[in-house]
Amino acid sequence: MTPSERLNVAVVDDDDDVRAALSRLLRAMGHEVRAFSSAEDFEAEPVPVDCAIVDIRLPGLSGLELRERLRTRSEPPPVVLITGDSDQLARDVGCGSILHC
Repeated sequence: MTPSERLNVAVVDDDDDVRAALSRLLRAMGHEVRAFSSAEDFEAEPVPVDCAIVDIRLPGLSGLELRERLRTRSEPPPVVLITGDSDQLARDVGCGSILHC
C-alpha cells in the first residue's frame, strides 16, 4: 500500500474487544487508526479522518448523532455505522434492507 492509499480511520465503539479487533485489522491492512470509546472522546480530539467506523449504540452521544455532526464538517468523512443488533439498525436508520452477516 502506498502512502497515498493509506487512510486515516477513526474507530468509535464502546466495546473494548470490537474496538481493538477493528483497529488491529485496519492497521494490518496498512491504515492509520485512532480508536475512541465514545463519540465525546472522538469529538474532544479534532483529528482529520478519511473514514469513521462508528457503533450506533454508544453511551451518551449515539453513533447516529455523531454521524449527523460529522455531516456538518466542511469535508464530511464517510461514516460506516456498525451494530451487533441489525434489527435495531434498521429501525434507527429507517432502512428496509440491511446487510446481515
